[in-house]
Amino acid sequence: MVTVERCEGLQKEKGLFGGKVDPYVRLFLMPGTHNELKTKVMKNNLNPTFNDEFSFVISPTDVVKKTIVFQVWDSDLGKDDALGEIQVPL
Repeated sequence: MVTVERCEGLQKEKGLFGGKVDPYVRLFLMPGTHNELKTKVMKNNLNPTFNDEFSFVISPTDVVKKTIVFQVWDSDLGKDDALGEIQVPL
């Protein structure tokens, strides 16, 4: 089980409208394919607390071959903007 707990100090790039951020986190395992997993959107929040839990079903022998990717996005009308990413080898 994976918990997406929080983000801190998010910032919108200079020059983008209003500087407001409506963040959410997408997560997935690499390599591999699965349904998109994401947290709820936290409206107008630079320090969101998500506390969302997700599960992946993988064999014990495959764990060492996987990396979990967390991508932070800003929800916008039309096209969402990427804010950052971290990759954690399992």
